[in-house]
Amino acid sequence: MVRHRITAPKPDPDIVIVDINEASLAALAGEYGRWPWPRQVFGEFLEQVEQQKPKAVVFDILFSDPDVYNPDSDSYFNDAIAATDNTFFAFLRLPEVQDKLSQIKLGMLQVPRRFQDWQAQATRLLWCYHTFLPR
Repeated sequence: MVRHRITAPKPDPDIVIVDINEASLAALAGEYGRWPWPRQVFGEFLEQVEQQKPKAVVFDILFSDPDVYNPDSDSYFNDAIAATDNTFFAFLRLPEVQDKLSQIKLGMLQVPRRFQDWQAQATRLLWCYHTFLPR
């Protein structure tokens, strides 16, 4: 559908998308092995990106489980994230009715002060989203 639209909007020069594709997987395979890469890779990436002073860095990757083979890598990534105030992670939490096994609750998430109303908004958005999902 995107390829066949009548007009194509101009790319926003303020947005840069860094894609993990087959070429990047192949390029880093020698040093880091197969996917998933150690979290230290993302920590180093974040530190380099932060030098460019971005308004926001958004990871569209779910880091749901700890790195059991390299816990220091998780610590490195956590420290890199903690050193920023503009790093975000996109995710969708299913309603408890559909996700009874989840150990993550909205109240457990650390919310920056500037998003004090975030949890209430997120709860409404999740409810609205799931209200319109076919059951």
